[in-house]
Amino acid sequence: MHTFQTVLETYAVDWGGLYPQNAKALVEEAVAGKYWRDFNNPVNTKSGYGASYIDRKALLARWRNEKEKTKKRMLKSKFQWPKIVMGVQVADEQSQYQKLLPGVVIYDVNEDRTTYYIYSMNPDGRLMADRGQPFVLSNS
Repeated sequence: MHTFQTVLETYAVDWGGLYPQNAKALVEEAVAGKYWRDFNNPVNTKSGYGASYIDRKALLARWRNEKEKTKKRMLKSKFQWPKIVMGVQVADEQSQYQKLLPGVVIYDVNEDRTTYYIYSMNPDGRLMADRGQPFVLSNS
């Protein structure tokens, strides 16, 4: 998380206090500026977009896609709709991040690109927490 945050802060210095609209834009600019520092997912040792970091919006899209695929499978098989099917969390909005990407860093930025939020997933695929609240790195 801190490696990602350091690269993010360097980007903001170069762009007058604005943060990138997504992680892919961050990587593109950081590679061009020679300050990108790749890092591995501590759970599966993979690196790169979707493996060690992802945007919150992309994570939500992935979650919705998995939820729909699971729902279709369940409807075809006529089983009752459970919360977890074959290790895939098909949860409500409050627990939407669970079970998707263990060890992944999640990047989010507000609309005017002046405030960012960095979350991470535990090895069990749940949001990393501190004292019962999601652990977040932010400039706010």
